[in-house]
Amino acid sequence: MDDDATEPPDDMVATPANVISRTKRGSTLMRDIWNLPPGTKHVLHLNGEGQPIGPSGETFKRWIGTITRKYYMCPVVPIDWREVPIQYKRECWGEIERRWAIPADKVPLVEQEDWAMQLLGHLRRARRTLLKKERCLAGMSKQEVVDNIPNNCDEEQWKKLVEYWFTEGVKTKALQNKASRGFQKEIPRTGPRSLAQLVAILKNETGRPVERAVVYDKAYRHKDGTPVTDKAAENMRRMQELLNAGTQLIGESSHGGGILWAPDDAYAQVMGKERHGRVRGVGFGPTPSGRKAKDVLPDSTTPRQSYASHQRVVELEDQIATLTRARAEDANKIEALVQLVTLERTQRIERDA
Repeated sequence: MDDDATEPPDDMVATPANVISRTKRGSTLMRDIWNLPPGTKHVLHLNGEGQPIGPSGETFKRWIGTITRKYYMCPVVPIDWREVPIQYKRECWGEIERRWAIPADKVPLVEQEDWAMQLLGHLRRARRTLLKKERCLAGMSKQEVVDNIPNNCDEEQWKKLVEYWFTEGVKTKALQNKASRGFQKEIPRTGPRSLAQLVAILKNETGRPVERAVVYDKAYRHKDGTPVTDKAAENMRRMQELLNAGTQLIGESSHGGGILWAPDDAYAQVMGKERHGRVRGVGFGPTPSGRKAKDVLPDSTTPRQSYASHQRVVELEDQIATLTRARAEDANKIEALVQLVTLERTQRIERDA
């Protein structure tokens, strides 16, 4: 195993001075994954939301990160991942499929390629952000940035990326985003560990599902246990009051460690409504689609029905309602027929008389 094998940073120049004093790590290579014998796969562990967890999950994401640094497999342009030619994505998926066994009970086989490409696109974007931070420094001209190309990047791709960065609209948007980030005072202290990884650890420690109010309390503290800001401390206090008041979510152990959340859980009541198309505090993957208001259970001892079970109950109730209506209609038809027969009989008796 040589997971920690590294290569020198792209801007490192070997001199007698820095050869002795260098302490900075370079990029992780993950050679043991790339050099797996044919037919050998690592088993990837996922939670119920399809998020990588455990040691295999950490290794998987680190290895996926090495794909984003291979320009011939994962180009830095086009900017929009959806516009990247399909042949690149197919090659990336082929490498993933050859080395990793993704559990079909967590991600169906027909969805695994799309799932992997979504994660790769997410990490590719993070890779570009890091490149800009390291290579496009304040005050540098466009040509200076072009000349500051990383060793592991294609020259034409790099020129196109720099051209995009120096587009007026992009520069304006970048300044706006930078100003917005300046107002962000609460920064999670989870390090390289994802929220899904943190939740898996908490679930193993407590033996119970974990909701995002609890995750917030763990993620926004320093190593010594103090909240990152006074605002974070106030948020934690308010969330804890709501949890103590009986707003704790009902969870299922079968979810495998996914973060419990609902549109009106303790976290949402303190932090506000979700933005369109995303969910805060749950990590990469989950979306608000199909999620309804929470079920609550003060003592958190009775598991709730799964969404699939709930849908089945709704379907059966609809069927019962349909049969009941049909039965009522049949009863009305029978009653009308009886009335018609009675009327004809009465008329015949009157004629005979």
